[in-house]
Amino acid sequence: MGGKGLRGKGWLRKVGEKRYRVTEVGRQAAAQVGSKSQADSESRAALSRSTVALLERMLTSRALQKFRLREELTFGDLASFWNVSSRSNAYQLNVAVKEAELGLEAAEAFLKSSHIESFTLPGGSLQISRADMRSARALHDHFKEAFVVELDIIRNRADERLSR
Repeated sequence: MGGKGLRGKGWLRKVGEKRYRVTEVGRQAAAQVGSKSQADSESRAALSRSTVALLERMLTSRALQKFRLREELTFGDLASFWNVSSRSNAYQLNVAVKEAELGLEAAEAFLKSSHIESFTLPGGSLQISRADMRSARALHDHFKEAFVVELDIIRNRADERLSR
C-alpha cells in the first residue's frame, strides 16, 4: 500500500478499489527471486549433508585463514583441514584426502554448472565464492606438496587392527 511498498517500487499498479495488478517490472523482480531460490534448492540437491559439513569445516578453518595471510602452516593446520591426526593410519589419511577432493570438486562443479559467482551453503551458514574455492583448492594442493614427508610416514603406517 502507498508509495513505499510494492506500488512505490513499480511492481504493482492499482486497477480498482483494493485491486492491484502485477506490472512487468514486478514480474521481472519475481523471476529474479524465483531464480535465486531455485539456485539455493539446486545447491541443496547438489551437495550432500556430509559435503556441506566438510566444506564448512575446510572453509572456516584456521589453516585457510593462515594460508590467505601467507602465514606459516603446520601439520596441525593440515590435520584440522583434512580432519586427520598424526596418529591416523594410511586408510584414514587416504579417505580424508579423497573426501576433501570430492567435496571441493562438488562445490566447483556446482559453481561452474549454475554460472554463479557464489552460493550459500544449505542452512544459510556460509557464503562460498569462486575465490574461496580457489583458495581452498590451492591450500589442499599445498598441503599435499609441503608435507609430503609426513604424509608418506602416515601412508607407510599399517592399520594395527589388521595385523592382529
